[in-house]
Amino acid sequence: KQYSFRNKADYLKIRSSFVKQMKSFCYNFNLSKKTYFLSLDYFDRICSKMPSFDIQDLLQICKFCILLASKFHEPQIKYLEIKSNLCLSNNYSKDELYLLQVLDYNLLIHTSYDILIDIMHTGFLFKNEKFSLQKMNVLYENMENMLYFFSETKYYIDMTNKEIALSFIGLSREILGLIPYNNILKSTFMHEQIDAQKYYCSLKKLKKCIKIKSAEKTENPAPSNNNSENKK
Repeated sequence: KQYSFRNKADYLKIRSSFVKQMKSFCYNFNLSKKTYFLSLDYFDRICSKMPSFDIQDLLQICKFCILLASKFHEPQIKYLEIKSNLCLSNNYSKDELYLLQVLDYNLLIHTSYDILIDIMHTGFLFKNEKFSLQKMNVLYENMENMLYFFSETKYYIDMTNKEIALSFIGLSREILGLIPYNNILKSTFMHEQIDAQKYYCSLKKLKKCIKIKSAEKTENPAPSNNNSENKK
């Protein structure tokens, strides 16, 4: 992901409010974060192709995006519940087909959330690195929520999904007193020097929005099986 917006300035004026509405819809229907982030990717992509924005049309579009995303990550009964309660347009089939065409029928996206979770499960801490296990546990408890918050910000649409995820990895490593990207991470994700510089720029954008102390001040972290001898 990194979309070229036809009217980025006007979109940024309204984006945050619609993202909050999408969060509200997903919360009320008890949808997963995977569904939320996929629906947000659809919404940003559709809006990137629009020269102007009508509030009522956008409200319908964000509902359709949630419905489309729920087809991938939610049980059928949940999808049917959403479809019957979101108050979609009377021309449902026609409108859905139009949005699918705008999306070029490309619906299976590896979102920033998917990439971050994959890296967290694989591990981004290594045997020779020393850090606080307590602070690490706090980070693992908060990274999803920090990404959830960051999705509302203006920087989210300026970065690719991979850049967003790796920025959170870099920030987490900094919080633990480590360099953001060691040689293992660089060789895995940053194949060229110019590419590495791009990720450091993305990390700077993230740090403007996420306060490092937010993870440090969380009390009573949940127990974790992570340890510093392996990757997590």
